[in-house]
Amino acid sequence: MKYKNPFNLLPIKALLIIGSVGLGSAQASVSLPGGDIFLNGAFDELSYGSTGLAYITPFLYTGELTVTESPTTTATTTDLTYSYALNNLGSSMATITYRIGNTGSDAFTDLRFILDAQVDGSGSFSDVGETVPAPWGAALAGDPDQFQIADFNDDLPNTIGANNGLNGSDTCGGTCDVDFALQWNLAQINPGDIWTIIVGLSDNGQSLSSRSLRATSTDTANTALTLSGHANVSQVPLPPTFVLYLLGLGAMSFSKLRTGRL
Repeated sequence: MKYKNPFNLLPIKALLIIGSVGLGSAQASVSLPGGDIFLNGAFDELSYGSTGLAYITPFLYTGELTVTESPTTTATTTDLTYSYALNNLGSSMATITYRIGNTGSDAFTDLRFILDAQVDGSGSFSDVGETVPAPWGAALAGDPDQFQIADFNDDLPNTIGANNGLNGSDTCGGTCDVDFALQWNLAQINPGDIWTIIVGLSDNGQSLSSRSLRATSTDTANTALTLSGHANVSQVPLPPTFVLYLLGLGAMSFSKLRTGRL
């Protein structure tokens, strides 16, 4: 199985936060062995379970651009900002925190953040059968809005780029070399807003959301990857000096009002 990187990105410096390292067995650790490459929030050969490998790629659709592309590429051409942090490597639940902010004066509409995971249960580049249960019930706040499951040979990353989102289909059949993705939708990101998406990657079944996908190797014991996550929007707080400035303006206006009434 060869990883398909649709962005051809160059490595950049990433914010890396290493969490507590578990002392459990090999099948209870999600890690990046050998310091594998960080690609603007995409990750090469993330290990999970006994021998599993996963290749992680983020996509962002922005309504104003009408295109799905690397969030970094979007950030270089708009007032949107983009950052990410990988946490808790070496534990059974690693998380990636993606943040998209609006530093401009206008809102952006119709955003879709998509996280694609190509998984390989044998730890090699040969095709390996995987099964994927997709219990897609009612969404709780922050849960993924959409999913898609495909065989690796179906080239899901290119499908995402062409269709600007996921369609809820599972063309994998019973068993395949799994490529799957989750999608979060945001109708509008206003000036000063930050959209935070925390993705969970677990090899012992843990999930950050009620909606999740899990690929289980059919030929390698203790090798499964659960993909989950949740999202929220927050407002950037005003700097303290600006708050004091606004308070000063309010005090001056109140003083003038009192003077006018006397």
